[in-house]
Amino acid sequence: MLQLSAKLEYALLALIELAKHFESRKMTGVKEIAIKQNIPDRYLDQILTELKRAGITESLRGARGGHRLSRRSKEITLGDIVKGLEPDKPQTGTVQISPSQMAIVTLWAEAAKDVELVLHKITLEEFCQVAQNYEQCQIMYYI
Repeated sequence: MLQLSAKLEYALLALIELAKHFESRKMTGVKEIAIKQNIPDRYLDQILTELKRAGITESLRGARGGHRLSRRSKEITLGDIVKGLEPDKPQTGTVQISPSQMAIVTLWAEAAKDVELVLHKITLEEFCQVAQNYEQCQIMYYI
């Protein structure tokens, strides 16, 4: 039912990669993240700019530059990430809608609030733990 956008998926992959280096405070370049996580680097650069604007990451330019998390992964929620990438758009104008359409809009808004509450309970740290579990369980086949 809920669809994960490519933008959000790439952001999560990049953030999981940045979280690996949080303790060392190492800056990680876009190309390094793109290669390790198989993300188009031009698109990743745009996503990281949005995450920086949202206060989720920070960056430095130059030879020793790159990106890193602005705070611990347990302090960043999926809700923060979604809001940083897709901020609420203001409603413009008033449009006449039927009572049935109003019912749909009202119920959809209630469902969206419930989803938002859940997203703010899931941390980046949880994503990293699940990713690490899958990396440890990866089976190599040799021929």
